[in-house]
Amino acid sequence: MTTVINNPGENRGDGASSGAGVVIGAIIVLLVLIIATVLALPYIRQRLATNSEPAVNNSVINVQLPGATTTVR
Repeated sequence: MTTVINNPGENRGDGASSGAGVVIGAIIVLLVLIIATVLALPYIRQRLATNSEPAVNNSVINVQLPGATTTVR
């Protein structure tokens, strides 16, 4: 029967540092967030355009101006 002890700090021959997984994971998360933001931009622009349009007002304002007065000389 053999006992195997895993000490990753002692095996430096593979060229990978002990924090490489964290750095690679952070880069992947940033890339996913950037891609999601770029893909969501058309939806965000559409929502902003819909909210910025003025409300439709169907009321009619009838303004009657007096007729033009002409003076005869």
